[in-house]
Amino acid sequence: MSSDNATTINRVASATDSSSARLFAAQALVDEHRLANRKAYLHPYTIAGWVVLAAFLIYSLEWYPKDDYPGWYALLAYMRVLRGPLVAAVPIVMRINRIHREQFEERAERRVKARDMVDPAAFSRSAKHGAGVWVMQTSKGKTLGVVAVDIDPDRVDPGATATSTAIQKTTKQATQPETAIITSLHVDLNARRSSPNAVDELLRFALVQLAKKAPLSVNNVRMLVAPTLSTYVENALQRAGFQPVKPEGQPPLEPLGVYSWPQEWYELRREQWPIAKE
Repeated sequence: MSSDNATTINRVASATDSSSARLFAAQALVDEHRLANRKAYLHPYTIAGWVVLAAFLIYSLEWYPKDDYPGWYALLAYMRVLRGPLVAAVPIVMRINRIHREQFEERAERRVKARDMVDPAAFSRSAKHGAGVWVMQTSKGKTLGVVAVDIDPDRVDPGATATSTAIQKTTKQATQPETAIITSLHVDLNARRSSPNAVDELLRFALVQLAKKAPLSVNNVRMLVAPTLSTYVENALQRAGFQPVKPEGQPPLEPLGVYSWPQEWYELRREQWPIAKE
C-alpha cells in the first residue's frame, strides 16, 4: 500500500461503522451503475443508432453545409453538421441513464435496507455460524472497504425483486446444508490502485472468520456477481478459488442494464477453503 495506507486493519464492524459500511455497500452498486452507463454509451449498437439518428436529423432538418457565408466564413457552414450528432446524443444518453438509474438505485436501496446493513454491529454480534460485517481501515481510522457475509437460510430482505428473491431461494432451497452468502465486497478505488491485493486481503479475512466459526453444516460460500460490471470482484473470487455455478432450483437471475448483462453465482466449497486447513 501507499504511505497513507501503509498499515491496514481488518476488524468486525462496530457501532461507529454503520454509516461507512452502508456507504461502501451502496458505493459498489453506484460503481456498477457508472460502468454500465459507460459500456452502454460505447456499445456498437448504441453508436450505430446514434449515427443513424444523427444522419436522419441532418437530412430531414437540412443541417448539411450551405454556401451562405462569404469567403473564409464558409467554414462556419460546416458547423451545421455538428448539430446532428449533438442533438441525437441527448435522447440516447438520457434514456440509458434513466433505465440504469431506476434499476441500480433500487438495488442500492435494497442493499442498505438488508438486515446486515441496518445495524452492522448488532448483526455481527447476533449472527451465527460465522456471519458478520467486517471493515478494512487504515491505522489512522480511515475506512477503505467492507465485506459482509450472511448465512441465515430464512432471511427476507425488504423490497425483494427477482435478484433478491433468487438469493433467498438459493440460500433456502438449493443449500442443504446451509450456504454462506457474501452480500457485499467492496474496496475503495484509491485503495485498489495503491494495493492491487486489497480486495484479496479483505476477502481472505472474511473467509478466515467464516472458517473459524462456521459449523460443518455450512459446506460452501457463494457470491452473486455481474462479471461485466464487477471485474475486480470477479477476479478476486477467482484468485481465491471460487468457480461459477448454477444452483439447482434457482429462478432466472435478473439481467442488468439495457444490454442485459448477466449475473452469475460464484462458489467456494468447504473442502476447497485453503484457510480452513490453517
